[in-house]
Amino acid sequence: MDKDPSGYFRVDDFIKVYLEAEDVLRQKIAKTIEFLEEYQQQKNEAMEKLAQLQKEEKLNAYGIMHGSILTIHVLELQDIFPSSNKNVYVKISVEQNTFQTNDVPYQGKALWNEQFNA
Repeated sequence: MDKDPSGYFRVDDFIKVYLEAEDVLRQKIAKTIEFLEEYQQQKNEAMEKLAQLQKEEKLNAYGIMHGSILTIHVLELQDIFPSSNKNVYVKISVEQNTFQTNDVPYQGKALWNEQFNA
């Protein structure tokens, strides 16, 4: 805003600048409200989707979702039996499934590195 020759601001110029600034603020407020409404809509859609998924999700007695896959990785056995030269194996039962590793010789240690999915 420019001063007039006497060094003062004209009221008409001040009002014009004020109204322009007010218009800019109104536009920014309108855009912000639009953005917030869009964000709220996205949030509501995500919450609805979450609620639907929670309804569809069925858990067993242990809090594990039906249809989940349990991976069991048998690595090794160490220092359980006194020194013996017997073959050993690991047998695992999960609900109706039973898994067994291969027989391996035990000499203070037995290695399998076998994996099972239940």
